[in-house]
Amino acid sequence: MPFRTFHRASISCLALVLALLCSVTVADAAGPVAIENVHIGFNGLFKVGCWTRLQFDIVGSAGSVVHPVIVVPDPDGNLVETPVGDVTLPDTGRHSVSQMIRLGRIGAAIRIENRTGNRSVRLKSVATVGTTPDANGNPIRAVQQHHQIWLIHGDQPAFDHALTRWERDTKGTLNLVKVADFSLFDTDPGEGLNAVVMSGDARVTAPQSRILSRWVQRGGRFVISVGGAVSQLQRNPVADWLPFLPSGQGSARNLVPLRLLVPKSSSLKVIADLPAGQFEEGSGKFLAGSLVVRDSFGMGHVTMLAVPLNLEPLLSWDGESQAELATKLLDIHAPWDDSNVGDQGMQSELNPTGVSDFQTQLANQIDTFADIKPASNWSILGMLVLLILIVGPLDYILVHYLLKRPHFTWVTLPVLAIGFGLILLQWNKAGRVDEFTSQQLEILDVDVEQGLIRSRSWMSMYSPQTRRYEIQFESAGEELSGSGNFSISPRLGWIERPESGYRGMYHEGSIGTNRPRYEMVNEGAEIEGFPILAYSSAAVECEWEREGVDLHSLVDSDLAVTRGHRLHGSFAHHFPGIFEDWFIAYDGLAYASVGRSPLAPGVEFDAGTTRSTNLTYELAGGQIASQYYDPLSTDQAEMVRTMSFHQLMGGSRYSRLHHAALGGLDCSRLTELEHAVLWGKLKSAPLTALNVDGAPPANLKSETYVRILIPLKRTDANPDVSSPTDLLQTE
Repeated sequence: MPFRTFHRASISCLALVLALLCSVTVADAAGPVAIENVHIGFNGLFKVGCWTRLQFDIVGSAGSVVHPVIVVPDPDGNLVETPVGDVTLPDTGRHSVSQMIRLGRIGAAIRIENRTGNRSVRLKSVATVGTTPDANGNPIRAVQQHHQIWLIHGDQPAFDHALTRWERDTKGTLNLVKVADFSLFDTDPGEGLNAVVMSGDARVTAPQSRILSRWVQRGGRFVISVGGAVSQLQRNPVADWLPFLPSGQGSARNLVPLRLLVPKSSSLKVIADLPAGQFEEGSGKFLAGSLVVRDSFGMGHVTMLAVPLNLEPLLSWDGESQAELATKLLDIHAPWDDSNVGDQGMQSELNPTGVSDFQTQLANQIDTFADIKPASNWSILGMLVLLILIVGPLDYILVHYLLKRPHFTWVTLPVLAIGFGLILLQWNKAGRVDEFTSQQLEILDVDVEQGLIRSRSWMSMYSPQTRRYEIQFESAGEELSGSGNFSISPRLGWIERPESGYRGMYHEGSIGTNRPRYEMVNEGAEIEGFPILAYSSAAVECEWEREGVDLHSLVDSDLAVTRGHRLHGSFAHHFPGIFEDWFIAYDGLAYASVGRSPLAPGVEFDAGTTRSTNLTYELAGGQIASQYYDPLSTDQAEMVRTMSFHQLMGGSRYSRLHHAALGGLDCSRLTELEHAVLWGKLKSAPLTALNVDGAPPANLKSETYVRILIPLKRTDANPDVSSPTDLLQTE
């Protein structure tokens, strides 16, 4: 090498080393940065695939500029980045961060990085398998979606017995989070909490009460043990939104109705009066005399127990009975419940369909495009068997017995292999489409009484080429919601299957560092760089919620309930489209127009002059329900109907599926709690509009299903006055 060339190369290397040293010096000039006080979920417990709040402190020198990024894997192992925004540490040298995240693969770690330009430095890695404690010493652990998480406040021994009995049947699937206050509701804790149990004397602040009310509205189960705390409960901020309250303080000695609520329970010997809340008729649905009262609130429900659980004789009641009482109060089927036998069988055996949750079926359905016919696994296996036969015995017979030239196999073998490959290639191309295609499913909940609209939508995209896409939230049905405020801001995310197989959230495996990364930006309303492989598809979901909406411009209803538990009165809607395949569900019956004609905007439906059908008959699509539900069905309406009234159809015993990921969609109990539910398919453009690369997606096919929660009034009208002679139609 000439001296001049060597000299220039040396100078270049020296300049590069100096540049690197300077960059390190600049990066270190701000001082070291650390992550402290990590909090996640419910005292460290959270569910994989559910939006969960992550909180932590960034600690460093005052004035240091940090660019924190939270990195979690999606079910495919791709890394999803959520930039928190630039942070300048104040004089205290500490800044608190609160961010909603969603872990896509069970057992994977959560990373917190500091990004400067294209360079990222890992500040902390949070394990989610119980080996890393949070700031309070609670193990951080992610669990599967069908596991139960109950938040327990106060001394509630019945729920401890429920845990003991639950563990004997399905170990590790029930988790009790015991708290001394409601600080977990200082901010929205996210999804995954199944139940909240509190004592009547609990202290809840007004902001905590508001967040708790939103949680119940979205399908939560809220149980209050009143006892002698009637006055405290009446002064509690939760009293501002509870659907009913005890009217006064009293006492109870007769606990026989409570025993009747728990089949085969032992006797309760009362030797002294128990402090008890008093409830007036009409407070809600009485389940055990006036000792247990329940009413709906939004998609969830509130249950009050008049007597305390931590006093005699309930305190010394046998553990089996107390455990049964706890699940009855929560209205949750336990593993030992006979009605849940089908679910136990499903879990004890290998599921031959590969579908164990409704979300898996939903993901499969939106991932199936009518114009795209990919080869099935069975057809591919059949072609492999055929190739083995051709290359093996058929080729042998050809060259040995027909041609009698064994050495010709050096020609016939490559010819057969190449020809077979060309046939497979053409066969594969025949099932492809060379243009971008998308389809969307949306489920809209409308709560007339609470002025609440909530949308969940899923969009699958088929790409003819390997590339990245920008997906943006565009609009959220402003023609419906008017001036309502977002109580859940629009947020996008991936959707995958709660399964242990390929592309499932329970698939344990390493996170590929060489996998593509993409970002959740604009507070979750936009995904940048979403990767899709050529001739394959990927799906995203979008969720939003508006509150404070005046829905009387959309729904006109004076529906009421007669003494005979039948609906009468009229109903009309003003949605931007007609309702097809619609019905109004109440108390085991379905009401619809004669001939099942569509319901157009402004057209009045009179429930008192129409015939009703058995609700399960209507849910089965106008036919007698089969013994079991087909999890491989591609009937989208049947799937949404079954998800909407899962418990009425028999729960997991009928479907043989978990209803965990989308369990908030089940409104079975609302039809028993003085609410009617209109279910129907809305023929209109999707109310949630998403853009792909800045424009509406091409070749979009969409379906929108609406469930309207209609409050009912009581009336003394004679149910036989205006009702038709055939009140129950079964054909």
